[in-house]
Amino acid sequence: TYETKSGLSMWRTLQLAARLNQALAPHGVSVKPVFSDCNSILEMVCAYLNIPANMNALDAKVSGARALLQGGDQGAARDLQSCLPSGVPVAIWLLGGLCLKQAADIEHCIAKGIRFTLFEQAQPAWQSIQVTASWQAPEPLQPSWTFPPLGLEDAEHGYGAEPSNVRSSEGTYPETIATYMRLQQIAASSASFTYVCPALSRSNAFLPVPPGMPMLKVSGRPLNVIPGKEYEVKKAIDAPRTQRAFSGLLKAACSTNESTIYAELCIDSTDDAGGKRPELAAVDKYGTFMADAILVCLAARPRAHMKLKKMTRRLAFVRIPGSGECTLQCKKGTE
Repeated sequence: TYETKSGLSMWRTLQLAARLNQALAPHGVSVKPVFSDCNSILEMVCAYLNIPANMNALDAKVSGARALLQGGDQGAARDLQSCLPSGVPVAIWLLGGLCLKQAADIEHCIAKGIRFTLFEQAQPAWQSIQVTASWQAPEPLQPSWTFPPLGLEDAEHGYGAEPSNVRSSEGTYPETIATYMRLQQIAASSASFTYVCPALSRSNAFLPVPPGMPMLKVSGRPLNVIPGKEYEVKKAIDAPRTQRAFSGLLKAACSTNESTIYAELCIDSTDDAGGKRPELAAVDKYGTFMADAILVCLAARPRAHMKLKKMTRRLAFVRIPGSGECTLQCKKGTE
């Protein structure tokens, strides 16, 4: 949804791909972005950067941009299905919103025999009801639940407990909801699909299990960092140690990959003209929870080292039309 409306998002995607190719090419790794129409991407990105709409001007901004937009074996792909050979295992790291073209690509690739493992960064809230069990209890049990919630307190708790990926889109809210549910239906209907959600939580919580069974504990992640040329640690268990870690990361990246990895690490909440981005006001004030970076670190490891646990989650989206008639769409039983 962003590739027709957000010059900033497309520029940052193109810039990241070009920088990663520079850094990783010596190691035999290449990065290929997917753009439906490279010509429209060129025009939109150049308009955002306020430069002439030609390859030379863009390549002057970041070396390698021209090669990516010109196509060919090393250039951008038009869709996912055209760059994946049949029968290969593929990992998808879902860090933001999804569009219908991507969902259709995934469905097409499954039909070709491609096996997917999808890691979703921002899964729905773990519990849609209030759980009052003590964190110190040795084996706290899952309370029973009903849907729709019977009490006002449970209804208030469950309302809006949706994944942020549902809201991360340039499309309309109904379109984004429908696309997310389509992905869930594809995942549930295919044996070629493994769905993995990292157990991330901002505070101590419990994973839902069948009523009466011992719940699985998820430790809270008290980490808030404001990124930029200097990282400011807003919250951490050991703030001085965390500050030293980020300072060391920036120093190492600057000494070895200044124009690529270091430049990416220094991106802050401003646009490329130095203006503030209102949508990132919360990051400016509180910092980021680093959820994307944590997911990538977890997902980059072999599955045998991930300590995966099977669980069932139930998703329900309720639409209330103006007439007052209620339509309920459910998808349940995803492992």
